[in-house]
Amino acid sequence: MGAGDAFAAGYLAALIEGSDAAARLAAGHARAHLVLQSPSDFAPEPPR
Repeated sequence: MGAGDAFAAGYLAALIEGSDAAARLAAGHARAHLVLQSPSDFAPEPPR
């Protein structure tokens, strides 16, 4: 999974949860940030 995929997943998950635009963007960036730190295709879950 790439950073763009992770961003989309975080953004859409926050959208489904009913988060506002700022929270959706933050969730997307949090997921992408984790992916960019991982040398493999599996990134740890971000803290909630």
